[in-house]
This record gives sequence, C-alpha cells and structure tokens, in this order.
Amino acid sequence: MKRRLSDIIKELRLTGHATISDLAIRLEVSEETIRRDLKLLSKEGLIEKHHGSATLRNYSSEPEFHHRIEENREIKIQVAKLAASSISDGDVVFLDIGTTTAFVAEALKNHKDLTIVTNSVVIANTIFAERGFKTYLTGGEIRSHDGGMFGPEAYDAIKRYCINKAILSTAGIHHAYGFLTHHLCEAELYSEVAKMAEVTIICADSEKYNRRAPIKLLDFEDVDILYSDHMPAKALRKELEKYNVAMRLLDGMAKNDVIENTAAD
Repeated sequence: MKRRLSDIIKELRLTGHATISDLAIRLEVSEETIRRDLKLLSKEGLIEKHHGSATLRNYSSEPEFHHRIEENREIKIQVAKLAASSISDGDVVFLDIGTTTAFVAEALKNHKDLTIVTNSVVIANTIFAERGFKTYLTGGEIRSHDGGMFGPEAYDAIKRYCINKAILSTAGIHHAYGFLTHHLCEAELYSEVAKMAEVTIICADSEKYNRRAPIKLLDFEDVDILYSDHMPAKALRKELEKYNVAMRLLDGMAKNDVIENTAAD
C-alpha cells in the first residue's frame, strides 16, 4: 500500500494532474483501488480529488535535485556503474544535469585521462579535482533547483568540443513520443549535444518507461544506447528495437549487441 501511494505521487509529479483511469493503467491496479488510494492521499493533504481525476498540491514541474537523487537511489547507482563501464580511458564525455548522470560521474573516478564536459555545477564539483581529468563547464545561467547551466553561452560552448560519448538523462520514455523532458532549454541544448556526439547514451531507471513529460528531448533515432534496470514492455521495446537503440540492462537481458559494440569502436 505504502509503495503504491508513493508511486501515485510520482506519477502526479510529472504533469501535476492525472485521471483515475490513467493511474490505474500505469500502476496496473483497478480504478476502485486508485479511488481508495486517492482518498487517503487527499486526507493527508497531498492531493486534491476531482471527479475522475486528481491534482498534486503545490505542484512544480520538477522536484528539487536533492529530492530526485534519493528516488530509486540504489538502482540509479547500479545503472550508472553499468554506463560508466562503457567509457574508455581518454574519452571526451559530456554529462548532463540528471541524477543518474551524477552517479555516473562518481563511477568514472576510477578511469584515467578523461575530458569531462558538463553543464552541471553539481557534477563539475564532484569530478574537477580528479587527477588526470580535465573538466569543462559550459557556462550559462545557473538554475537554482538543480545547478544546471543553460542559455546561449551553454549552447555556443558545446560546439567547441569533439565528444566521444554523451550521457544524458530523461524525464520519461514513451513509445509514441520518444525521450521527454520538462524544459525546452534542455531539449534545445541536448539535441545539439546528441548531434555532435559519436555515441549518445540515455541512463534512466525503468520507472521512466511510458511516462510523459510536455517536451520532446530526443527521438528514438537520436539515441544509440539505453542503460536501465529492466526490459520495457512490448510497445516501448518495439520502438527501441525499430530504431536500433541498444538496451543494456541490470537484469542481464540485452538487445542489439552489434549496435553497442560498433558504437564503442
């Protein structure tokens, strides 16, 4: 019960509002179960109930970084380690502002001779003192809720680097829309990063599967490898395979080995 209530809150954080039928489908329970759960959450003052739907109180489009980094923390750490294992010594690596990406930065500390390019103050602070590493911040306006740097300065700066591997995060991966985000500035910057990188990698725990966010970050065809913990359901898996997105998963299952091996050469 407690886990399901937490899952409902996570779903409502994406857009602030959801119908009972949508929540029932996403959480794979009955609509009557969702109604009972919403009644409990309403009594706790966390949501507002409406006819056939619910709204998150004090909704913000994205939780603060320090809250997000604690969600599914252990899974994110393991996914990050798996992604870090694909980085070769001497690579030029772009790291975005995501929480899983922050764990990738930690996992890269055993590497040598890396050049790290990032628009994250958090990641730069994590890795700048590593011996043998070169770390570059893009510049731009710093967002207060996550330490991300955006704007014309960041966009112009990224064009100066020859990026071997770009490691990006996403707010959701939906079979009909691709990789999604809450912020237009992220889509603008990271679509340019994906164009420039030899290999574009997405790191995301499986709770991002079939979640929606208002803005398209990247199309499936823009991504080379997805690192996650479990295989997605049929509809999403079909789209990933259609566009040759290699899947590297903690549960030991993998698809499209040739794609990753080719990209890494």
